[in-house]
Amino acid sequence: MLQWNQLVFGQTLTTGQVLVHHATTPTDIPVGAKIIVPPPAGGSLSGDLGVRGAGAVPFVRVLSAPTAGQYTFDVATGTYGFAAADVATPVFIDYRYTVQTGKSLSVRNLPMGDMPVFQGELILKYKGKSIYVRVPNFVSNKLGIATKQDDYTIPDFEFTGYADEFGEVCYWSANE
Repeated sequence: MLQWNQLVFGQTLTTGQVLVHHATTPTDIPVGAKIIVPPPAGGSLSGDLGVRGAGAVPFVRVLSAPTAGQYTFDVATGTYGFAAADVATPVFIDYRYTVQTGKSLSVRNLPMGDMPVFQGELILKYKGKSIYVRVPNFVSNKLGIATKQDDYTIPDFEFTGYADEFGEVCYWSANE
């Protein structure tokens, strides 16, 4: 994340990471129709991602007084509330939580003209010959991260070179 931020975003990293709990085993709604969710690893609950019933049928989130097939959520206490009619119904609860490990980045829209600038150096060697190229001012103009389920993730990263304070766009050096 540090490298992406330095090359593309140029913004401030913060301590902490957002994680997602996607339930794979059901929890039966107890008498009292309330379930308190304790986030793993000493984390803090930060958001609701939904409740699913049998057959992956989603429950509907409401502000108060849920009826059958509905629920309420209180992020401050981590409490999911259900209708009395749903007691003993198995549900899958998904939520978002934060932990103090890792890093996070909130990418903001910067004013036009503000962007991270970095230097790029390339050394190519082939059959005893070598070329060295240095571009003093690169600016990233594209970042794409393809996500495939059955393949490697290959980021698509493009950049453009610009002149430095001496008007030089790039420097070349070769052994012939």
